[in-house]
Amino acid sequence: MRDHAVEKLFSLFASSERAEALAGDLAEEREQRGWIWFWVHVVRIAFALWRNAATEAPLRILALATVGCAIFSASAFGGLAAVFLFPMVIDSPASWITLSLFWWSGALWTGASLVAIAPRRGMVACATLAATAQALLIGVGVMALRRDLFDGDFVLFHTTGLLAAAPLLAGGAIARRRMITWGLACVLLAIATPAAAQQGEWHDPSPHKATLVTVEDGVRLEVLDWGGSGPTLLLLAGLSDTAHVFDDVAPVLAKRYRVVGVTRRGHPGSSAPATGYGFARLAEDVVRVMDAVDLKNPIVVGHSFAGEEMHVLGARYSTRIAGLVYVDAAFDRADRFVEHEAAAKALPGPPSPKPADLASFTALRAFLTSTQGPPGPEGRLRARYVGNTDGSVRGRWTPEPHVLKAFSSEIQAAYKTYKPEPIRVPALALYAAPKSADELMRPWYKTDDPVEIRERVERLFPLERENVARHAKWFAAFAERGRVAELSGGHDLFVTNSRDVLEQIDAFVSSLKEKP
Repeated sequence: MRDHAVEKLFSLFASSERAEALAGDLAEEREQRGWIWFWVHVVRIAFALWRNAATEAPLRILALATVGCAIFSASAFGGLAAVFLFPMVIDSPASWITLSLFWWSGALWTGASLVAIAPRRGMVACATLAATAQALLIGVGVMALRRDLFDGDFVLFHTTGLLAAAPLLAGGAIARRRMITWGLACVLLAIATPAAAQQGEWHDPSPHKATLVTVEDGVRLEVLDWGGSGPTLLLLAGLSDTAHVFDDVAPVLAKRYRVVGVTRRGHPGSSAPATGYGFARLAEDVVRVMDAVDLKNPIVVGHSFAGEEMHVLGARYSTRIAGLVYVDAAFDRADRFVEHEAAAKALPGPPSPKPADLASFTALRAFLTSTQGPPGPEGRLRARYVGNTDGSVRGRWTPEPHVLKAFSSEIQAAYKTYKPEPIRVPALALYAAPKSADELMRPWYKTDDPVEIRERVERLFPLERENVARHAKWFAAFAERGRVAELSGGHDLFVTNSRDVLEQIDAFVSSLKEKP
């Protein structure tokens, strides 16, 4: 059930689509949580939307608020002049009516003017101006109470000023819904919209050159080139990630290597054909990128699912690559460690973001950092989540249905009889391995029974260690020229343990140089 009043409130600070989604989510929760919870969260989300909109363009909001002060000042001084020109009516109802008429109508016009000047930011400026004025007036009132300065004149001016916030917001709301002067609005909108859009547009700060490389008819892959000189590193991301997962570490590596990253097919930035998601085809895509950008004997560094492509590269294209670095990516997919899986599932999963956490990418990053740890580069975050035109976040990115179906089919078939060909190049397998149970305590493990959670973690820890040992033993047999190293951190080692990963890569590359 939609709540149109709440939807209209949210639409003052967000797009209509975003407002409808937020109001709908709250309406669904209201049936179970009650009206008090509902209205508390309506206020909280409205405040969050206003705050995020204000912080995304603070200078623009400040400029608009300054313009609003200038507009309101004219009517404010007009009201004061009207009252003091006729001293005989001071302290009478006529003086209050005159002052309120000037001030409140001026506030109404100020709110409408700000929205007419800047349709996208005007309402945010109205709320900012109202909140600032209320804070100042309350402060003045507290000081007056302490000094016993409350008299008839003071009460008149102070009360009228406090109540002016309502027509100020009302003017902005009315203008937001229906522009008062269409001609003026259209002209100013044409001027203001490009500037607002330019301010809200995000630019990737990572110093890479992005190109699209054709690997098959109608299929192009995103390739990020960070430049650099020295041995070549070819970076492959995990499933659901793009090459932007390396936006932070790649510039560091580029100081001593040539660094290139690839986003596999079916992921944001690359083509999403209906077929071609088998491990052999994905590895061939990598080889065709190598040919297109002229990469000679690169060292392939891959995370998580990229290990499947790396197995094929190390077995079938061993003469084309110098080595492989598996970053928590070398797993025996045929090994079903049931006890470990059951112990892991007994612990609560991470929480999902609430509507207020999706008000902007800044809010989403703050939520993820506080509940799950740093999410990594901004480019990675914006590839894993889908944004709206107003800067809010729609939700988690998911592959197109035909891509998901094709990927799932290929993975299930491969894992059912998992036996990759042995690799024939030097290799390093890095595993995320906890050194103590404390490292398995996640930030979201906040329950009414912390003792029980701790006991579950204590049961999981030795199984986690055994799980790593089993995969490491498998890799030692699988890769004759491979070695294993353990790092204390999470699965996203590039994010949680970037320095350790870089040191391991340097040591591995150095070992290749030492061999004749």
